[in-house]
Amino acid sequence: MGTSSKLKCTHCDFSCGRMKGLELHIISTHGFQSARDAYISFHHNGNEPRCGCGCNEAVTWSWSKGFSRFRSGHNGNIDACYDADEARRIRELRSSSLTGRIGWALGLTKENSETIRKRTEASSVGIRKSFDEGRRSWNKGRRASNDQRIAEHARRARAEFASGKRVAWHKGKTKESSDGLRKMSTSISQRFSDRALRDRLTALKRLSSEEIIDRLRTYATSLELVSNVQQYTRDRHNNLVFRCRSCGSANERSLLSALTNRCYICNPNGSKDQLEISKFVRSLGISHVISNRSEIAPYELDIWSSPAGIAIEYNGLYFHSECFKEKNYHSNKTALAAARGIRLIHIFEDEWRDQREIVESMISHKFGVTNRSIAARKCEIRIIESAVRKKFFDATHMDGDAPARIAWGLFYKDELICCMSLRKPMNSKYTGAIEICRFSCALGTQVIGGLGKLTKAARSWANESGFTSIMTYVDTRHGDGKGYLKVGFNLIGQTPNRFWWTDDVNRYDRFVFRANSKAGLTEQQVAKMAGVKKIWGCPNLILTLPT
Repeated sequence: MGTSSKLKCTHCDFSCGRMKGLELHIISTHGFQSARDAYISFHHNGNEPRCGCGCNEAVTWSWSKGFSRFRSGHNGNIDACYDADEARRIRELRSSSLTGRIGWALGLTKENSETIRKRTEASSVGIRKSFDEGRRSWNKGRRASNDQRIAEHARRARAEFASGKRVAWHKGKTKESSDGLRKMSTSISQRFSDRALRDRLTALKRLSSEEIIDRLRTYATSLELVSNVQQYTRDRHNNLVFRCRSCGSANERSLLSALTNRCYICNPNGSKDQLEISKFVRSLGISHVISNRSEIAPYELDIWSSPAGIAIEYNGLYFHSECFKEKNYHSNKTALAAARGIRLIHIFEDEWRDQREIVESMISHKFGVTNRSIAARKCEIRIIESAVRKKFFDATHMDGDAPARIAWGLFYKDELICCMSLRKPMNSKYTGAIEICRFSCALGTQVIGGLGKLTKAARSWANESGFTSIMTYVDTRHGDGKGYLKVGFNLIGQTPNRFWWTDDVNRYDRFVFRANSKAGLTEQQVAKMAGVKKIWGCPNLILTLPT
């Protein structure tokens, strides 16, 4: 999140204006999995606070406010959440704060007040979402037999009803004498009437056992029904067990699902390209799952390897453009994954299609599986010509080559296996600095100490040439900057989210479509005329090294 004030590290003097920068500092410098873990270590001696109502569930947290005392809605019953004296004090405080005051909403309803209407609509959306995400209904699955708070509440309620202190609201009333009871009984009667009608219609549409078997023989040729056909109730009910004839896996599913003739083990969810990436990862010997929705809910991890702690996100150009994904979608997903200790790698559709060898080499390197590993001390360092540099980066770097002032290469037995190029920074605020614009290794090759050796040469040259520092950017779509930090660079911040233009087939640099002041056209108008829209990525880390 952005903020105008500095966020300070709890373990050292580092401060940063953005939460993402602080998180990266804590992970890279102090070895914590997330800023949350660092906060728990410093303020709570490593013990994460839980809900104060006694349910032992997790509570919300923020760097500025710390941990909440309760989960949302769990402090509603003050007698269950506080001791008797504190509950009495809260009850008296609430009572005195209302005595003699007239509420601003007295007499207003959502029918006669626009303010009330908007609030009820917003509350309805928020409450429904909190129930769907499991953040409400704290007592779900709990009863007096397994929860002391519910047992105590039930005991107290029984005693109050027995003594006459509490009386049921409908006692002595009938639907003839009470308008509330009349409406309730009418509603219940109508609901049961509708249910009976639905059941009759369902019975008319229900297939016979002979029809079910006939359809399965015709359409579900790769699946075998292993449960009793009499268990069938409706087409969409998961009450039949089928076994795949190919892999032998069995699972419970609906008849309608089985008629698709698809085994979810042999043919899991995901796009064609996502399945191709999964197949490649599996060829490296890396175990993983596809379309995981539990690790960073409600987001989905397209490919998730728990043993490696690495996930891959495949971003199709059409469905991941700004028409479907907002500006911070990918960066938020990356930050949430990082907070869970997951290293998330983003791959765009055109990268997998047009630069597959480079992407496969990058994935192999992230998982620690490379064809060869060479020590930089065994290599000779040379200044290389622009033509050699261009050919190397076009073949090995995700962004291809870029014009540069100078470039060095590491040669192993006369083979160029690692390269770094420098240029004048495009951002004019970095005066006196020289920028590392490209660094990469040959495909399928790990050069141990390569970045350090080339940085040392670049630093010496920059010092002799009058530059005060070296700076570079790291795209957090697939990098974390730890390699640069290891060789002495300092993290000083990050850029806003990167973006490109896309026509749903290819991506174009953001400078390709710009406002045309001569023609009086804004950037949006130029893009609309060209038939392109934005597709957002993640921020770049900014790192510097004094010469």
